[in-house]
Amino acid sequence: MIKLFKILILSLIIIFATNNVFGLIDTNITKVSKIWVKNNSNTPLTLFVERIETLLPEDTTINYFCWGACYPPSVSISGEMVTIPSGEIDKINFIGDYIIKGGAALVDTAQITYCFIDDCYSGNFKCFTAFYSLEGPTDSLYPMLEFDTSYCDIIISIYNKEIKNIITSNRMFDVLGREFDNYNDISFGTLFIQNGNKYIKTK
Repeated sequence: MIKLFKILILSLIIIFATNNVFGLIDTNITKVSKIWVKNNSNTPLTLFVERIETLLPEDTTINYFCWGACYPPSVSISGEMVTIPSGEIDKINFIGDYIIKGGAALVDTAQITYCFIDDCYSGNFKCFTAFYSLEGPTDSLYPMLEFDTSYCDIIISIYNKEIKNIITSNRMFDVLGREFDNYNDISFGTLFIQNGNKYIKTK
């Protein structure tokens, strides 16, 4: 019984000491990741960002990001888009923040992936994974992401030319079955049906 009592006392001392050590650490430490994005294409490039929490210590951190605006932790896809002119580099719009609250985050490394996605074609994207830990740098600049193609210009120029050629002698209807008299009656962004095919007026 005495031996068991000693073990219990020793365990309490260890727990108390461990908590005191962790208590000396500021548990609201913020780590920041930054990325530069370059548009190597011949036309402007419009991107949105998706955050993917690849690996996180459970319930001991807060993370959010900024792209065009800053979003709360509950938002994983940016509501704003950023347009980068041809040949330009965006150095200021993206920030990824990771706040260490305590617990497992004091010893574990988190991995958060951020994907930059072409607004006109989601298959045109670039991603990077940020690593956050207590020992890691407070401010990290990751390698630059480079886009060689902007699909908006390709899709708009080819798509609208094809539509204009097709609809000159055919009837067009919106998705509710209402007929359009001509191409100019269709407003930007409208989904319409012609010859059983669906189209979206993009410009």
